[in-house]
Amino acid sequence: MATWMIVAALSAAQPAATEPADIVVTGERDRARRSENFVDAIVQPSAKGQLARFEDPLCPASIGLAGGDGATVERRLRRVAEAARIRTAGPGCRTNLVILVVDDRAKAIAHWQKSRPDFFEGLTRREIDALANGDEPVAAWQILALKGADRRPVGRTQEGIVDYTVHNQVVPTRIGSTIQFEFHGAFLLVEASALGDMTLMQLADYAAMRTLARTDAAAAGAQPAPTILSLFDAGGGADAPPSLTHWDLGFLTALYRIDPAFDEKAQRRAIAHIVREQVAKAPDAEPRE
Repeated sequence: MATWMIVAALSAAQPAATEPADIVVTGERDRARRSENFVDAIVQPSAKGQLARFEDPLCPASIGLAGGDGATVERRLRRVAEAARIRTAGPGCRTNLVILVVDDRAKAIAHWQKSRPDFFEGLTRREIDALANGDEPVAAWQILALKGADRRPVGRTQEGIVDYTVHNQVVPTRIGSTIQFEFHGAFLLVEASALGDMTLMQLADYAAMRTLARTDAAAAGAQPAPTILSLFDAGGGADAPPSLTHWDLGFLTALYRIDPAFDEKAQRRAIAHIVREQVAKAPDAEPRE
């Protein structure tokens, strides 16, 4: 399988010596219906009728990595966000995206339920149990906030039930609504034993795809387009792309570019169109065998 690589510079500032100088993006020739299939495969269906995203600037933090590795992952997350034209917050910001590296996910989640219940705000007991007892060594979840036309909260989320009042300024349209869901926080939990030989770049890029959007990593590995979401598939980091692919970066760019008030069907169509445009700009490569 032949691949190509491109370099997408993010800023004029020079990164620390422990980081690669640029975002490295890998990918392969696109095929018929590729963008629609890719988006449909990786996006988790929304029970709320919209695909949520962050509206506030990102402020990532990493907990559980040794030495300066956590800071390296945080910087990489910021650079990926900037490449996708997602706003990032400055120094001293309030953390809203957390990477958690732990020895045992079930024990860690049980501990945080007592010490940091805000980590699971709005999740049902069943959803929290699924996070704790899943078979995979990695889990991701987001905290949702319901906002109105002026981005003020218009309701509350409790035990999976959304209760809100539509005010006069919140007027649904034919293709969407000024009521929308957005991420108030996002978490990626990884068991340390699963890290293996994967690089910090791979971990950070995978985290970006799992926290900046609600994506289905298992379904992503079953579709043909290359994606960093395959990182924890059988074979691990050795068989996964070394970084975000053009498909991945195109997806994140599209999600944060489209109108968030569109309904999910319109959002998926718009995202697929932008992904197709982004991948078409990439250098050519041999098709997947």
